[in-house]
Amino acid sequence: MPSSTVEITDADRLILESWTRSSTVSAGHVERARIVLASAAGAGTTAVAGQLGVSRPTVIKWRDRFAESGIAGLDDEPRSGRPKTVDDAAILAATLELFNRFGEPNVSTTLISAELRISPGNLYYHYPAKDELINALFDRYEHALNELLGAGDSVRNVEDAWFFMHSLFELIWQYRFLYRDLNDLLSKNRRLETHFQAILKNKTRAVRAMLDGMGRADALHIDSRELEATATSMVVVLTYWLSFEYVRDPRRALEPESAQAALLRGAHHVLNLLMPYLESGQRAHLLELVGAYAAVPG
Repeated sequence: MPSSTVEITDADRLILESWTRSSTVSAGHVERARIVLASAAGAGTTAVAGQLGVSRPTVIKWRDRFAESGIAGLDDEPRSGRPKTVDDAAILAATLELFNRFGEPNVSTTLISAELRISPGNLYYHYPAKDELINALFDRYEHALNELLGAGDSVRNVEDAWFFMHSLFELIWQYRFLYRDLNDLLSKNRRLETHFQAILKNKTRAVRAMLDGMGRADALHIDSRELEATATSMVVVLTYWLSFEYVRDPRRALEPESAQAALLRGAHHVLNLLMPYLESGQRAHLLELVGAYAAVPG
């Protein structure tokens, strides 16, 4: 006999709770979400039916559908006729939002199809495996990153460097799921492993070009024997800064409202590695930039 309670993941709970607050989700889906949430809280069939003003069979139907198929089970049975269509851009946008919000390991293709209100089969038609979604998002990130890294050649002073680093952090934030779960992703995806090695080389090359340009403009003075190690240290901070932020404050660090402060701290700490080498006026200007941007509400 099926249990009168269900277990739900944190990710599913957040989506169901968002349905109950939404003005665009159908009344039927709101009711089903409330049934599942009440059942997960331990309420029995009769109690849930009385609380929500629905019949016992309705409670049993949607509770059991969720227990069997998760959020996708709360959709109506497919009707005859042409199925809902969705394009690749919409799929990738929804996937990126879910990956960033919950972390890639916590997001299944069933959850993605439920978010898009399409059948798992429809999603499978576009992307037969979750790795293909990850790879498609990574390709977009890699393309945007390589275009941005080319700007390193144009950096001549601290202000240029500040905006260059902040732009890099903004792009990393946009695809932050890659960096939140980087080691896990690389261990499972050989393509990402090899491409991320190339990304590290390109980041190092861009940072080195930035340092060369600042040196030619007399904005900094660094011994050639220290340049390579300094560039590598800057890339390490650039790559793992969001991981540090996440460990420091796991509940809030990667939420949208934390973005501005996290990006500013990241840019500051990367450029702070240049402090010993900056010309005195440039050093003072960096401190001014940090202070000015830190004063801007996040």
